[in-house]
Order: sequence, then structure tokens, then C-alpha cells
Amino acid sequence: MGKLFTLLFILLLAIASLTGYLFLTQKISRGEQQIAEGRIQLEKGKKMLAAGKAKLHGGKQRLSRAKKTYNQVNLLTVVGMATLMPIPGLIINEATKNVGKGQIAEGERLIAGGAAKIKSGERRLKAGELQLNQGVEQIVLANKIRIACGIAAIIFGLLWLVLAFCWRCSLLTIFHPAKPLGQQKK
Repeated sequence: MGKLFTLLFILLLAIASLTGYLFLTQKISRGEQQIAEGRIQLEKGKKMLAAGKAKLHGGKQRLSRAKKTYNQVNLLTVVGMATLMPIPGLIINEATKNVGKGQIAEGERLIAGGAAKIKSGERRLKAGELQLNQGVEQIVLANKIRIACGIAAIIFGLLWLVLAFCWRCSLLTIFHPAKPLGQQKK
């Protein structure tokens, strides 16, 4: 009876190993698809970040030129208008200062917002790269475990076959016990 339980236990181990192998194969396949999608998204993110950095750099240059032009125009307006028309010149000067300062302040606000978005994008991109690397490591580990389950299924299956073959005579007696000597046919 012990041999029968041993064979059943080994058979269950072989089935469990095979089930683990098939389960991990499915998970690895799904994980590889997700990693491929993640790499595509990561490349899109890198392109978007590069475009955002270029746009921010262009905005900074435009703001710098606008400030330079504003300062030059402001100096000319103050000197020119004050000499020609003292009172109306000051009024026009103040009006242009308010309009120019407002536009420059708006440009600085937009640039600060763009810089914040770029920093946020860089953080998200690094987090995505980290998740992708962790996913690849998990796939490699799962693949090693899958191989171990496959080898275990083969070993337990072969062990079951060998033991079943070696014990076949004694196992038959469990199911068909020999009749006592007095009851055998003559």
C-alpha cells in the first residue's frame, strides 16, 4: 500500500510541476507583451520630452529677445517723449510700461509652467524606465522558475514511470490479491 501512495504522490508532484510550467509560460508571454508596449510608450515619452525641451528653449529665447527689445524701446520712449512732450510723454511711457511688463510677466509665467511640466515629465520617464527594468528582471526570474518547473515535471514523470515499472508485480497484488493455497483450482 505504501508503494501505491508513493506513486500517487510522485504523480501529483509531476502534475503540479507541469501546471506551474504552463501557468508561468502564460504569465511570461503576457509580461513580454506588456514590456514591449512599455518600451513603445517609453520611446514616445522620450520624443515628447525632447519636443517639450526644444519648445521651452525656444520660449526662453523669445522671452529674452522680448525683454531686450522692451528695455531698448522703453529707453528710447522715455528719452524721446520726455524731451518732445513732457506730460503726454510720461503718460504714454507709463502705458507702454504696463503693457510690456504684463506681456513679459505672462511669458515668464508660461516658461515657469513649461519648466515644471518638463521636470514632471522627466520624473515620470525615469519612473517608467525603472518599472520597465523591474519588469524585465521579473520576466527573467519567472523564466528560470518555469525552466525549473519543466525539469521537475520531467524528472517526476520519469521517476513515476520507472517506479511503476519496477513495482508492477507488487502493485498487481494490491488489486488482485493471490488466493490462498486451498482455494486455487486444481
